[in-house]
Amino acid sequence: MSALPATVLASAAPPSVAARLAVTDWARLAAELDERGTTTLPGLLDRETSRAIAASYGDDSKFRSRVIMAKHGCVTWGNTSKECYENTLRIIREAQAYIDKAEQTNRYRHANNDRMDR
Repeated sequence: MSALPATVLASAAPPSVAARLAVTDWARLAAELDERGTTTLPGLLDRETSRAIAASYGDDSKFRSRVIMAKHGCVTWGNTSKECYENTLRIIREAQAYIDKAEQTNRYRHANNDRMDR
C-alpha cells in the first residue's frame, strides 16, 4: 500500500485523452483552422500511445478510413488501403465523366443556340 493519499496519487496520474480534450482551447483551434487550414493539438496523445497507434496502422481492421497528407490533402475511405485506393479512383472517374458530359452538353447548347440566332 502506498504512503501517499489516494487524491495525490490520482492527481499524479496523467490526464485521459477525454480530460485533455475537455480543456482544449477550441476557439484557438478554430481560428487556426480558419487562418491556415490546419492546427495541432500538442500533448493530446502521449508518446507511447502515439507509437502504439502508428504501429497498428497496418491492421486494416482497426482503421475504417484514412486521410493521406503528402504535399496535399487527399481524403480516402474504405475498410482496407486497397479499397480506399479503388474508391478514390472510382470517384475521380465519376467526376471526370460528369465534367465530360457537362462539357458535351454545353457544346451542344452553344451549337444549337448559334443556329437559332441565324
